Amino acid sequence: MSSLLMILAALLITTPEGMAQVPAGTPAYAAADAGISDPGELYSTYDLTADAAARATIQTQTSAALLQDILIYSNERSWPSGIATLDGRIARREQIQDYRVYAIARFNDKVVLRVPAAENQHMPADMRPARDIYFIFGQGGVSVGAPAAPAVPVAPPSAVPADVRQFSAAISDPGELYSTYNLSGEAATLASIQAQTSATLLQDILVYSNERSWPSGIATLDGRIARREQMKGYRVYVIARFNDKVVLRVPAAENQHMPADMRPARDIYFIFGQGGIQASSAAPPIAASSGGGLGLGSRPVAGVAPAPTVAPTVAPTVAPTVAPTPVRSAPTLVTAQSVSAFSDALALLVAAFPKNFESLRGAAMEEAGSYTSRQSLPGAQKTYVYQDMMARANRLHASYGSWRTEAEGRKAYQDLVAKVTNSTLACCALVASEKVETNGAYTSWIPLNPSSEYQGMVIEVQLTKMPGLDENMKLIEEWSLMLRIYRL
Repeated sequence: MSSLLMILAALLITTPEGMAQVPAGTPAYAAADAGISDPGELYSTYDLTADAAARATIQTQTSAALLQDILIYSNERSWPSGIATLDGRIARREQIQDYRVYAIARFNDKVVLRVPAAENQHMPADMRPARDIYFIFGQGGVSVGAPAAPAVPVAPPSAVPADVRQFSAAISDPGELYSTYNLSGEAATLASIQAQTSATLLQDILVYSNERSWPSGIATLDGRIARREQMKGYRVYVIARFNDKVVLRVPAAENQHMPADMRPARDIYFIFGQGGIQASSAAPPIAASSGGGLGLGSRPVAGVAPAPTVAPTVAPTVAPTVAPTPVRSAPTLVTAQSVSAFSDALALLVAAFPKNFESLRGAAMEEAGSYTSRQSLPGAQKTYVYQDMMARANRLHASYGSWRTEAEGRKAYQDLVAKVTNSTLACCALVASEKVETNGAYTSWIPLNPSSEYQGMVIEVQLTKMPGLDENMKLIEEWSLMLRIYRL
């Protein structure tokens, strides 16, 4: 496994945005402009991992790295929610023809199509890919050389208020959302959030960070499960952080593209585990506004009752009492001994996957649905079992802490990826896919030719730029590192 993944890493080709791209010099058929003429020819669950001849043929037309990307993202499990089921594809049969696609490989009587995320932002929200995906079509369903649909410009986001420093962000894992987190019972947390925002904004967060105040489509667990992929379409901003969680602002004005039952009538808030979001950049300052009385400068929406008055829980003079998030000064070095210890520990964690990690569940933690893990990973600050209520399954999380500089964070990420790459697992060999971005990076591994009990397993290492707090409770940027094991 070690030599295979190192070869794949060496061959990985990315665009400036981090999307996998078709390498130059591939056969003439590859990367040809194409069009979808018959959506009924789409294979949604074609198992390339069990077809060695097809894999070899595709690799000769593309690259080893791109093949690994295709293995993961050519299955309906990795597609946008609107086309992730047969019923969804039937309902959107005509719209599927609007995808901009490129034929990059052919095997037997089938064609592999690349669906670039950057060129498909004109699609409906529940059909819009967040990263490049792939379709496998019968060749009768594709017309090579067909013209692509005209581009539809994406409206720019509205201006962000200047009363608090904010980071634009993206939701990467809706399973990390806390829908009923009780902030009112945590005085230290309230003080920390107020120090990062304002007393007025804190009161707004207390009311509108609970599912009772959210649009009907996401106001219940069943609703959120049904709209799991669509939730990634929200435009959000990180406005505060406490422990290993972040507070996201969801501006109503910037989310009118969402489906009607997910569209907020006023600004709302989400509390997420930090592993569920990707922060991108600090928002530019604009002139402060006093409109609305919401602490955000937003105007009241006609026909919507104003926010209820909430008695101040934390006086403006209260000093923050929460210690800043621990920050490591230097990444861990990879040695033969450390890789061996890591490999043994990872193998024990993976062995618990088929039984939903139940054998690893230890004592309940303060965070609802989280339990200490009886087996930890070397170097991790915290290893725990997390109940993903949306997926109705457990996940294994290992938090490796944060770094103040990008160079240190990326070095730690590379070291952790190397340890996973060089690990030996009894269950299966792994294939990897990596995406490197300006705001972080992640590498995902899936089993090759897995037994039924390991189907759908993903091991993922993710580096994310996050807002943090320094010793003076000022908002700064940090680079957080996490390892997860979960079921697709």
